[in-house]
Amino acid sequence: MKKRNIKKFVSLFLYIFSIIVMWLPIYQIEGKKYTFYSGYLYMSGSGIKGKFIDEILALNGGKMALKIGVIVMFLYLISSAFYILSVLLKKNWHLNILSLVFAFLFMFICLETMSQILDNILGLVALAVPAFLCAVELLFIKMIDVWDESLKAANESMEKEQRRKEEEKRRLYFPGKYPKEFYRITWKNFKYDLREYVLLLGCSSVIATVSFSGIACYQMMTNIHRAENFLIGQGLGRILWNAMIPITICAMCLMVYIMIFYLQRWMESYSLFRTLGIRKKALYTILLLEILFCFLCSVLCGMVAGNILVILLKKIMHHVLGTHVMLENFTGKTYLLMFLVMIFVYVAAIMASRDILQEFNLNYLSNRRIQREKPPEKRLKIRLAIGGGLIIASICLYTQLVRHESIYLLAMCFMGYFFVVRYGGAIYLKNEKKGKNYLKNLMNHNQLYYKSKTTAWYLIVLIILYTYTMFYCSFQIISVKIAEKPETLFPYNYVCIADSNDDEFFDKIKKKYGAEILSYPMVRVANVDKTERMEGRGEKRAQGQQIGISETTYHKLKKNIVKNYETRNLQLDKDGEKIYVVHQQDRSIKAQPIDWTYGSRKPFLHIGLPCANYVPESPSKAFTQRKIAGEEIGSLIGCFRQGLLENIVVFSDEYFKKAEGMWKYTNIYTGNFIKNKKERIEGVTIYQGPTQLVLLNVDEKYYKAIEKEMKSFEKHHTYEKQFDGEVSCYYSKKAAVFDMKTERIMKQIVNILIMVVVMMTSMFLLYVKVTSELKEKKERASFLRCMGMQRKERIRMLKKEISLFYWLPTLSAICLTLCFTLVTSHVRMYSQKITLEYIKNAVWLWSGWIIIQRMFVWILTKWYVRKVEGKDE
Repeated sequence: MKKRNIKKFVSLFLYIFSIIVMWLPIYQIEGKKYTFYSGYLYMSGSGIKGKFIDEILALNGGKMALKIGVIVMFLYLISSAFYILSVLLKKNWHLNILSLVFAFLFMFICLETMSQILDNILGLVALAVPAFLCAVELLFIKMIDVWDESLKAANESMEKEQRRKEEEKRRLYFPGKYPKEFYRITWKNFKYDLREYVLLLGCSSVIATVSFSGIACYQMMTNIHRAENFLIGQGLGRILWNAMIPITICAMCLMVYIMIFYLQRWMESYSLFRTLGIRKKALYTILLLEILFCFLCSVLCGMVAGNILVILLKKIMHHVLGTHVMLENFTGKTYLLMFLVMIFVYVAAIMASRDILQEFNLNYLSNRRIQREKPPEKRLKIRLAIGGGLIIASICLYTQLVRHESIYLLAMCFMGYFFVVRYGGAIYLKNEKKGKNYLKNLMNHNQLYYKSKTTAWYLIVLIILYTYTMFYCSFQIISVKIAEKPETLFPYNYVCIADSNDDEFFDKIKKKYGAEILSYPMVRVANVDKTERMEGRGEKRAQGQQIGISETTYHKLKKNIVKNYETRNLQLDKDGEKIYVVHQQDRSIKAQPIDWTYGSRKPFLHIGLPCANYVPESPSKAFTQRKIAGEEIGSLIGCFRQGLLENIVVFSDEYFKKAEGMWKYTNIYTGNFIKNKKERIEGVTIYQGPTQLVLLNVDEKYYKAIEKEMKSFEKHHTYEKQFDGEVSCYYSKKAAVFDMKTERIMKQIVNILIMVVVMMTSMFLLYVKVTSELKEKKERASFLRCMGMQRKERIRMLKKEISLFYWLPTLSAICLTLCFTLVTSHVRMYSQKITLEYIKNAVWLWSGWIIIQRMFVWILTKWYVRKVEGKDE
């Protein structure tokens, strides 16, 4: 009786309160508060004062959503009233479930539209209150119904668990200590697994060394490099981040794989201890001590080897940057960061291997090694066609500049290659079974039939590692080597973005320092999105700033830097729909669009400064799509922002004259045109922005003096910079050249480290593969010996099995590397001469990689044959 009264009181209270909430005036619209229904009447009538709400309601069916929301609200009120009546009459009509459905429908239908209209957060919260209260009421009723049974079951379970623990404690009581023989046997068992332990120790030591070296190099150079925006820059932080991602992925995968391999061997060797009744706690203690010792040793090895490597890298930096450059010394922060990285790697590796740590299922682990994997048999040609389609599609998309050499396209290609290897190989084996050579090749292809899935995964991982190194890392290293010298990319000592108020300043510079000054008209051009980062819904995009000039100015700038330049028609129109783009970046920077919005080749551009209140989803025409009539990659005035900002956008002369006056009627916040002349207030609703592109060449002896002058010049140009700290009113050649040199050397160092890590990963992977199959191959060799197969034939078969994991990944990597190299040369607009120069340099790197891998496979094969077949007879 008491429980029934509690249920009745809670239900009545919650539902009456939810009905009251529906009629409270807590929805604030245009400064006034309404109930939901009165607010709907206000918006649907003629009471709207501004156009903003009207635009929102017209967008995405907002009016219809509110109309349906009102209907659902009344349905909710009716069902809630009947439910209250049923509670009072003590009837079980289950109307609370119907009310719950209506409450959630009301919330989902109205939430999106109302979030753009309401001025207060409380109104948005009120939309979810009925659904929340109905859910609480339903859960409370269900909980009250099962409370007694649940409490009784919980008490019985606790008593049973307590009795089990007491019995376990009595049976496993161990009053003394382990004898010395136990520790002696444990030590011998550790030495028995020493080879696998050294493999784990070596892997983690390499990771520690690379982590220490990368962090130390960044810390040494970070203070001599300019401040940068991490999200968009090609600066040191971004370079290190881009390098640490593949290194971390390789390190994590390798550590997890070797950790699982080591734990499998460890458990097999400790199976006897489990049979003899050793406590699980003691096994965990031994394992924890081994892993902790490995962690500490790898950290110490990483510190020692990392310091030696950093000394060598420091000498290389001084050789490139000059001995006059004072590199910072790495501090205790480097050791701390490396220590934290290693903790993260070990914790993640152990967590990924938790199934083995928890289950201790030794039978499963031993049986899995001999478990047969059937090759796929259904829809093989369709899957093969899908794989081929993914490869072709990824290569075709990679040729487009708007795809910005995306790493995801490489992942798409590798996925397609897995389909080709897995299902193409299945088709080959299926056809071989029907042919005459089936029995002849049966022993050589035994692993393909017996371990088809595992073999395919090993092959595709090796193909990915080989291709990533031979193409991606090689391109980062060699493109820096063949890139233009930094000094040639900046034809002017200073580039200034000025306006008409700066004429006196530049006259002073010219008279006082004898500077050669060139001035050209320009307009600021903003693009919607300056980063390749994917923004969430409703999140504002970071707008970029470019330099807009006329076609005549473009030809003049080209004549300044190119001898015997011949003027050509850029095919631009008078309406400004067609533009010509100069991506100001060097050859070592990946191809990238001028605007990242929606990955479209047609950029969204706005004449003027960035619009602070512009939202891409809003019904505004501030940013219009332009068609790129032509484009080039190079330096026209200087690669100061490496293709991300301050690119050159060329308009026709007719449209440029029109663009120069657009600021007079363009709202600086929304980008929309202001029709009412009275609302055009300079400095409040309109702002002119920069109008002059000023280029200076000065004598080197005046650099320090002019730098001070530029600082005072910068104080009068704070408005433009407030949108983006990367955009400045002036740029210095000296600072840009030094920054470019530090970035290039950092890029080469980290990519060499990546190559080392990937090479070690591929070698460790092959070693673990042959080691894990060693017992199985010994048993097969014994069987074949009894069957009468000669030693030479058995050795030949072993060599063929291992060589498959060298020549197939190598040939595949060579094909993919050549293909993507040519595609990247095309998208970066390399000339034929530059492409040939790249290939000449790359051949040596590719050859060295292939030879090193071949030597390792040869040594591994010799060791493998010796382990399987024993010494020569």
